Amino acid sequence: MKKLFFFILFAIFYTGVKVPEAKAFDPVTLAILAPYAMPYAEAAGKQALKGMVNAAPAMMDVLTNMLSIFLLPLGVIEVTVGAPFGFFGDGCYNIADGVMAPFKMVYSMLTVPVKLTGLF
Repeated sequence: MKKLFFFILFAIFYTGVKVPEAKAFDPVTLAILAPYAMPYAEAAGKQALKGMVNAAPAMMDVLTNMLSIFLLPLGVIEVTVGAPFGFFGDGCYNIADGVMAPFKMVYSMLTVPVKLTGLF
């Protein structure tokens, strides 16, 4: 009986709720306002292009630092397996570069927004 009461109460409460309707955008308004919006769109496009040109080297720095993380396991293999073949020194350098790579990557990722604006 209690479940039926709550079901009826729920049905009464939600029968008066209006479903929101989608409103279409008037294409005539778009055609009227397009000539006024074009200069702003062109200016924004130039700034966006400058940002992408400035961001490309920054993203390449992030990519190279991300790939440098794989020097750590390579260095471990060179130190252990390649030591008899003369790869111990190179392995030590690769281990050091692989340990520093995540920190360099975080620094590169933090400087990407600054480089987008061209301030860096």
